[in-house]
Amino acid sequence: MTKPPSSPDSNDSPAPALASRRAILTSAVAGALAPALLQGAPATAKPAARGTGFDVAIIGAGFAGLTAARELERYGHKVVILEARDRIGGRTHTEDFAGKASDLGGTWVHWAQAHIWAEITRYGIELEESAGYSADDIIYLDEQGQRFQGKASQLGMELYGAVQSVLGDARTLTPRPAEPFFDPAWIAQDKYSIAQKLDAPGISKAGKALADSMFSVLGAAPPKDISWIEIVRLYALSGADLMAMNDIVGRFKIKGGLRSLYEALRADCSAEIRLNTPIAKVIDSGNGVELRTLGGENIRVPAVI
Repeated sequence: MTKPPSSPDSNDSPAPALASRRAILTSAVAGALAPALLQGAPATAKPAARGTGFDVAIIGAGFAGLTAARELERYGHKVVILEARDRIGGRTHTEDFAGKASDLGGTWVHWAQAHIWAEITRYGIELEESAGYSADDIIYLDEQGQRFQGKASQLGMELYGAVQSVLGDARTLTPRPAEPFFDPAWIAQDKYSIAQKLDAPGISKAGKALADSMFSVLGAAPPKDISWIEIVRLYALSGADLMAMNDIVGRFKIKGGLRSLYEALRADCSAEIRLNTPIAKVIDSGNGVELRTLGGENIRVPAVI
């Protein structure tokens, strides 16, 4: 899923304070998982820890947590989900605005996103196209804030040339973008911002302004704060094709908002979901896990995700 722009959360010298892709990717896979839980046939769960009644605790009721709960239940495990917020959905959240469902976090989906697409098709979720996605009339600003208006059909080559200058090495740098550590050569390049790459000679003024606008939307931040190598990986994931990338990151939305999907996931599992339950500490004793909530409750389970 991709998300709309929102408040955050001159040379080729390294940019300061850019988040490391390696650190982010490493932390994403370094959580306390319980791989043995999904081994064996369904309904062969080991007994729950005495006093809790749960085999597994899952921290977070986002898509990963809800999906994990559903799959664990298929194997007979009793699951509790502990969510710090007062709602499910994690980094996706749908609200009604002016009578229309509006996504405030992750928004756009595409069949190139294999995991989310599997869930969309599983539950028969409908898509809709973003209004104005294919509009020919465009307005953009240059670095000085000067406003320009033109036709996308006439300015396409200006944008394409700038994008190729910035992202043209995507296939070489990330030969398997879905497996970033298959070839870690990209790590040495994880020090440049998009703004630095846009300062390269040979990019026209119009091309730079158009590309600046596009990258700002993709990164939900000014180009000086967007990691160049992360956009390179996104481009490679899109087949190094600008039109395909635009479709993947900004064309298709779920009808009724992402809540159509996360509510379908919730309805498909019977796990107990405890909202407003932030976790303060996770203690692995080697013989089970103890979770301490900010409210002072201690929860002991054999395994935690």
